[in-house]
Amino acid sequence: MVQKTEKSSLVLIVHNVRSALNVGALFRTADGAGVTRIILSGYTPCPHSPPASIISQAVFLTKAEKSLAKTALGAEKNIPWQKTTTLRKTLTALKKEGFAVVALEQHQKSV
Repeated sequence: MVQKTEKSSLVLIVHNVRSALNVGALFRTADGAGVTRIILSGYTPCPHSPPASIISQAVFLTKAEKSLAKTALGAEKNIPWQKTTTLRKTLTALKKEGFAVVALEQHQKSV
């Protein structure tokens, strides 16, 4: 059994991905790839996360939450995730923790 250390952890940052279906697919792929944490930023939709006080009550999901959950197939419950409003501060904090940052962007002007 391989023991995970902080140096071997992988964090996925999903920034400004509009489609809840794509975010759900990223959760599912990240789960299979061994990602230890997902950070959602910008207008990226989030999974539903009910407060502990309403677990026994009926839960109503938005269309985006339903789409994300349907595509993620439960992976959104397996991987810790957080929502951030300031991507720059998040990247700075990760660099201070010793993470190397690698970016992938699909755009005609991306570098």
